[in-house]
Amino acid sequence: MSNLYRSSSGFGRRSPSRFFFVVRAVIICALVIGIFVLAVKWFRHDTNGEEGDASVIEQVDGAAVSRDENKEANSALTATTNISSTITLIPVNGSASGTATFDHVSEQYTMTIIATLLAIDPALTSYEVWFVKPGITDFFSLGKLYSREDGAWGLVWQQTDALVRSDIAAFNKIIVTREPVDGNPAPSPEQVLVGEFK
Repeated sequence: MSNLYRSSSGFGRRSPSRFFFVVRAVIICALVIGIFVLAVKWFRHDTNGEEGDASVIEQVDGAAVSRDENKEANSALTATTNISSTITLIPVNGSASGTATFDHVSEQYTMTIIATLLAIDPALTSYEVWFVKPGITDFFSLGKLYSREDGAWGLVWQQTDALVRSDIAAFNKIIVTREPVDGNPAPSPEQVLVGEFK
């Protein structure tokens, strides 16, 4: 009996060695890392693919703009490396006159306004310049005109490519308004000068 027991136990199944466990652990780790890398690549590819989709919306200066539209606007800015255009500002009522010059040089936009306007009391009224999109769908203030030593009124507005609105190329109209000093940021209906860049 004891010989039979020794014989069967001597040729029985051996327990797995540590080497087998280590190899199996390395293979499992390699599979998990491989799956993780593939998942990251797939996720990044999927995200990059969405950038050209016009349905992806992002906020630009408080307005919802598709990434595709934003890319088009930025490419339009890049295309206009050096520009300079001067227009005559037409009086709405009265005998006011002026010029507006819009420049883009060395990655910086500059708007220069020089106008001949009636004298005003700066404590009660100011002249303000607005840059307007066609159709008056959007506009923003370039600032208030200041009284120059030569008796004219002037304004110099500057903005770098990095900080300017992405849709700046769509703006083409200048409006000068007479504004009461009342703290209201909206433009008054009292237009003094208008002009349009072609």
